[in-house]
Amino acid sequence: MLGILCSCRGFPFWLHDVPNITFRTDNEPFKQHMQRFVTQIVSMMKQEGLYYPQGGPIIISQVENEYQMVEPAFGSGGPRYVRWAAEMAVGLQTGVPWMMCKQNDAPDPIINTCNGLICGETFVGPNSPSKPALWTENWTTR
Repeated sequence: MLGILCSCRGFPFWLHDVPNITFRTDNEPFKQHMQRFVTQIVSMMKQEGLYYPQGGPIIISQVENEYQMVEPAFGSGGPRYVRWAAEMAVGLQTGVPWMMCKQNDAPDPIINTCNGLICGETFVGPNSPSKPALWTENWTTR
């Protein structure tokens, strides 16, 4: 059995009450809460021995999803957030690769992946020769 640990874009309601928070950008309050959450999830997975190097089924993890589509709205904060999220995730030392779906400029070693019905037509491919081409969702109808 293979498994994937994915990020979640369903933020808890109370998070909107955090002073000065802006979601999914280079914003310190958001990054603090995101890092705490991701660290807690990774810690739980490690404690249960769920990562592949521990003999578990998790072979890849995702730190962001389809961010490239909203990134321009955040100006220079968008690319800074992408780099921060990548560094934060890799720093958790899970032993498995991390990915960002639909993030053509995913920083090394994060794997840029594609999802959707027409990846074969739209995916630009890996952004580094050291990365595999991955298609993370295979829709069957238009």
